[in-house]
Amino acid sequence: MEIVSACFGGNGSPDESSWSSLTLWLVTNEGDVYALCPLMPSKWQPNATQIPSLSANAMAKKASEMGDEPMTEQEKRMQSDQYTWLSEVDKQIPFLAARDDNIAVNDAIYSRPKHPGPLPRLQGPFTMAAGSLVDFLDVSDIYVIPPKLDAQELMLGEDDDSELGLQEEANGLSATIVCLLTTDGRVYTFVDLEEVEGQWLPSKPPKNMTPTPDSHELILIEALDTLEPESSSIDEWPTFTRDPFSRYSLFTTHSQGVYFFSFLPWITRLEEELQSSSTVGTEFRLKVLMESAGTLRERILNF
Repeated sequence: MEIVSACFGGNGSPDESSWSSLTLWLVTNEGDVYALCPLMPSKWQPNATQIPSLSANAMAKKASEMGDEPMTEQEKRMQSDQYTWLSEVDKQIPFLAARDDNIAVNDAIYSRPKHPGPLPRLQGPFTMAAGSLVDFLDVSDIYVIPPKLDAQELMLGEDDDSELGLQEEANGLSATIVCLLTTDGRVYTFVDLEEVEGQWLPSKPPKNMTPTPDSHELILIEALDTLEPESSSIDEWPTFTRDPFSRYSLFTTHSQGVYFFSFLPWITRLEEELQSSSTVGTEFRLKVLMESAGTLRERILNF
């Protein structure tokens, strides 16, 4: 297994899902996708929504254990570990970092919890719902767009969310977008409807540490080309670049030029399906959406 690229699933913004910035996504040269969560330093600074959101989620899961829905041993361990981890965070008295400019800001520094442990479990390889289209991919880069924070659930019972610094995009998506770029310039866009969450290695690791296939599924939305086969070089290594102005767009660069991609044309329709209370015909509508996603692709620079 050769890791060719990695990126974190978020940049720590208060309007993104709370596990995202703690998740490191990795991709191998053959297109296998993995994740490590939570991957963090010994000292960390959460944003204004991170701890409240993670705590609310852990408490909801703890309450669900009392329900009738069956759970696997792995799910039980994950929920128990998350509750232990968040409980230790909640008990901490954070260190307040000093600022030379005397500006009052929320610079609360927390220590990484000691339990369940410092090492996250390697999750994956994730299943790709795309058939033989992505069986063997010569991948050069990976880019991940985090799901938006469920602000309504977080602010339930609150009067104002301005103190948390929420600046949610109107057309946000409550699912993760995972993009893979291959050496022949093709961009594969997947949607992850299940968020990657914190999982830790057991205190006594088993002898066999080889990662097992994960039930987590990445759904292929689109595959778009940016290179003509006759114009690409043998040593081609395309890369992604983040768009600083929009979460839902990015750039690709290779020896022939630069392309701009925007996912805004279809994320609103997908979000409406995800939030719909009706389940009748959902699978058919999602299939139609994926067949006509319509990602904006524009060549903005020629080399």
